Amino acid sequence: MATTKKSAAKKPATKKSTVKKPAVKKAGASIKKAAPKKAAKPKVKRTPNAAFMKPMTPSSLLAAVVGAIPLPRTEVVKKVWDYIKKDKLQDEINKRMINADEKLREIFGKAKVSMFEMTKIINQHLKSMLFACGGGCIRGCLIIHGGGLNRKPPHMLWI
Repeated sequence: MATTKKSAAKKPATKKSTVKKPAVKKAGASIKKAAPKKAAKPKVKRTPNAAFMKPMTPSSLLAAVVGAIPLPRTEVVKKVWDYIKKDKLQDEINKRMINADEKLREIFGKAKVSMFEMTKIINQHLKSMLFACGGGCIRGCLIIHGGGLNRKPPHMLWI
C-alpha cells in the first residue's frame, strides 16, 4: 500500500506591525571634536629619472629632424613635437594622430602615426653613446679595470 502524505494547509502570513521607535540620542554624541591638523609636508622637487636624462645618439634619419648631437630622450621628443607643430602636421580632427611629411615618413615607416606610437618609434631610432675608455674612466669601468695598478687596456664603453 502506498502511503500518502497530507500537506498541511498553508496559513496566510500574518503581517507584523512595523512601528519605528525614535532613536535615542546619546548625550555626548552631539558634540564633535575637531581632528588635529597634520603638519603639511614641505614640497620636494622631483628628481628626473637618470635613464631619461642619459644622452642618446639619434639615427641618421632622426638626425635630419632633431640634429646629430646626442640629446636626452625627453629632449628628442620635444624637438620632434616642435617640428610637428611648426609644419602643422598634427591632424585637425583627431589631434592624437600625426600626418607624416617626407622626413617623418622615413622615420615612422607610414603616413599616419598616433602620438603614443610616435614615441615608441622614436625610441627605436636612438642609440646609447659609445665612448672610448682611456683606462681611467668613471662610469662602471672601475669594476672592469679592477681599479688600482692592475688595470686592463682601454676598451669601448656603452653609456
